Amino acid sequence: MAQNYIPKEMIDELRDRVDLVEIISESGVPLRPRGKNFFGLCPFHQENTPSFAVSPERQLFRCYGCNESGNVFHFLMKTEGLSFPEVIRLLAERVGMSLPGATTATSRPQTTGLRELHTFAVDYFHRQLLDRSAGSHALRYLRDRGIRMETIQEFKLGFAAPGRDLFLKAGTRAGFTIKSMLEGGLIKDRDGNRYDTFRNRVMFPIYDEQGNPVAFGGRALDDSPAKYMNSPETPIYQKSKVIYNLHAARSAIQQTRDVILVEGYMDTLIPYQEGIHNIVASLGTSLTEHHARLLHRYADRVVITYDGDRAGFDAALRGLHLLVKQGIHVRVATLPNEMDPDDLVRQRGTQALQEYIQRSMNLVVFQLQLMSRHQNRNLHQTIDKTEVIKELATTLSYVQSYTELNEYVHKAAADLMIDDSLLWHELRRLGVQMPRSRQRVSTSKRREHPRASIERQLLECLFQRPELLVEARQHIEPGDFGVADYARAARLLWSWEGGDRELQDIIDECEDEHLRSVMVGLAWKTESPENITEIFKGSLARLRDYALKDLELSRRHEVAESNDMDSLRELLELRARRKALD
Repeated sequence: MAQNYIPKEMIDELRDRVDLVEIISESGVPLRPRGKNFFGLCPFHQENTPSFAVSPERQLFRCYGCNESGNVFHFLMKTEGLSFPEVIRLLAERVGMSLPGATTATSRPQTTGLRELHTFAVDYFHRQLLDRSAGSHALRYLRDRGIRMETIQEFKLGFAAPGRDLFLKAGTRAGFTIKSMLEGGLIKDRDGNRYDTFRNRVMFPIYDEQGNPVAFGGRALDDSPAKYMNSPETPIYQKSKVIYNLHAARSAIQQTRDVILVEGYMDTLIPYQEGIHNIVASLGTSLTEHHARLLHRYADRVVITYDGDRAGFDAALRGLHLLVKQGIHVRVATLPNEMDPDDLVRQRGTQALQEYIQRSMNLVVFQLQLMSRHQNRNLHQTIDKTEVIKELATTLSYVQSYTELNEYVHKAAADLMIDDSLLWHELRRLGVQMPRSRQRVSTSKRREHPRASIERQLLECLFQRPELLVEARQHIEPGDFGVADYARAARLLWSWEGGDRELQDIIDECEDEHLRSVMVGLAWKTESPENITEIFKGSLARLRDYALKDLELSRRHEVAESNDMDSLRELLELRARRKALD
């Protein structure tokens, strides 16, 4: 059996055991019940009116705006960027299912899995911190920095002792292999000499958004040239995809759709323990597009709170561009020079940090301040002003809301003492399209052709009552459907063999996103009308009539062109069959 083979029974069981509404809600999409379904703002496109629907009964989602659709597997593949086997593994862990073949010769034993290793490491370092003989000076450091014991316990902060291979020995005794500890970045190998990666450091576990430990940050307690050291990237940790403290802050962020973005561990932990719970950190790494997408799942508004020096301003500008591209409303709070968020909270209290956040700048004010204060631009000299307009237009071109963009243009033009049209000209040069004034957009749906309506109705009956497929196959073929999408859906339905295969499997296995969207729409209804058999038989008869008309028309052309007697007899026979249907 192939290592990545996933039995169909396991896929079916996972689909039945997970709650799609719960999964989507946890991903940062607030859902509200409406009738039998739930609705929210679509995570796949920008919108102001909820058009994203989730059916708990069918365990399907569909967006009426952008046509994205599917089940829990498709949702996680799309939002997390995972492959199908990776989604299966993720959901299996969630519900406590064991994947087959986990202990085969081609895979690592469970005890050496990286997740188990990091869980062990968190507990090991935490015990070392609380050990009076080993971790007293590390505990004193945290206390001096303002970290309380309840925070140490909640985040499982720890200590890596100065010994060369203490963790290596502890991990080996616990049954973890050298290979797994090397792969997890917890030990190193230099010419066959193995030693601990983290030594004499306060340890900050780094958790993924589900709360699983995946890496560590270590703060040196000696004069090491590397004050902070983070785990290397591993199969379970990619720094471009992990936001520090998101697992703990997620609930608070979802409630308000607001998040405060800072840089480091202490910048996060001190405000968090003082009651500011919607706070996360980029851990000093440059914000990435994946970070921005991840934040947008939970938040509509982000306040970037970096140091007030040039490096802080530059980091804020990089993050601002990525966040604005995702449609997030961004503001920037700059603190006094030489002061981090944790310094501010410890010295002046949480109210001081909240005041800086309340006084945060929008992206126009921030960028103009950056140019004048840190780039020494003269905003009123023609040469500098021309460059400023170009750079500012680049930032504004990322704004997705026209209302917001219009306000920014007006504000920037006023501050630069120029006409709005100059900025709009630069924006058009960058490809920004202004909406036409008083443009009337018809919201009425195009009327469906009667034949298309019949075909859709027939396929909906088949999705609701799969046993009707036996009769449908006896009278029509997929090629009898006139609508191309319905013909493709019919081919998949006709290929369904029943038995232990569920009709839902057809949707699961469909890799064509457009066709999957069509089939989700057909399968969306959860209740069969009392007269579904009559609806089915009527639709089937009408479609047979349409198919015979098509065939009759084709034969009529052949008779007209060839005057062939066989074709003429077939034409008369087709007419008789159609009359019999009537």
